[in-house]
Amino acid sequence: MKKQFFTIFVLLFAVATAYAQEVGTVFTANGINYKITSLSPREVEVTENGPFFSGEANIPSVVTFLENNYKVTALGEAAFWWCEELTSFSIPNSVTVIGNGAFGRCYKLDSVVIPNSVIEIGEFAFYQCYYITSITIGSSVKVIQLQAFAYLNPAHVYCLPMQAPFCDDADGVFYHAIDTKVHICPTATGYGEEGEYWEKLLIVKDGECIVGIPQIDAEPQFIIFPNPASSYFTLQIEETHLPQTVQMINLQGQIVQTLQITHPETKIDVSNLARGHYFVKTELGTKKLVID
Repeated sequence: MKKQFFTIFVLLFAVATAYAQEVGTVFTANGINYKITSLSPREVEVTENGPFFSGEANIPSVVTFLENNYKVTALGEAAFWWCEELTSFSIPNSVTVIGNGAFGRCYKLDSVVIPNSVIEIGEFAFYQCYYITSITIGSSVKVIQLQAFAYLNPAHVYCLPMQAPFCDDADGVFYHAIDTKVHICPTATGYGEEGEYWEKLLIVKDGECIVGIPQIDAEPQFIIFPNPASSYFTLQIEETHLPQTVQMINLQGQIVQTLQITHPETKIDVSNLARGHYFVKTELGTKKLVID
């Protein structure tokens, strides 16, 4: 009788598990909501998290659900729409699509880094994110949909594609922007020469042709504090991982500082760096640092 009961229980558990892992299933991992989009291969997209999500949204390239790993391939529609307390985010290089309204009306964002894996940016993706001052658009972006960056007025945009992304908006890529500088590679084409999509923007051919934007690791094996930092920050790392090379990288993928550390706790001087967002990259992973 016990054996029969155990067999029934195993079968029921197997059925429940199989049902839970179907396309469309929503689950939460590390405080972020995901939706299964494919079972073969196993893939998910970030789904709706608003409006009460707050703080940083550090999205990994792989998440685990019921002992199965799923690749994060998209930021779904309205993933963080109207999350007024979202302060920053990092997108892994596994993501190819930023969906409609993904970050619209996130008023506390001040910078955006779109990784080189992203091909398409959806409608209203960053709509009315008024306080964004710096945007880096990864090298693979081909399409920017209707009003993706409407009502933003960033001071600087670093656009890495060698061919300007097509913009599905007659009013231009940055509707209502004034005096925005778009930094591109000197040999890039399509930025204002062939259409109205990039008009009203100051195109500056001083950018890097090949710029690597680091991928943020979900749990790098080191600690940095304070964050935000002002004149310095402290990096803690296990002694077994020493010595270690540390790079400070800006939002354009440029290495602005390199040093070797040999102690488990090292104070790193950043007083010579401009205020803004940076990447702290080691051989063990990458973290984001804000200098204020």
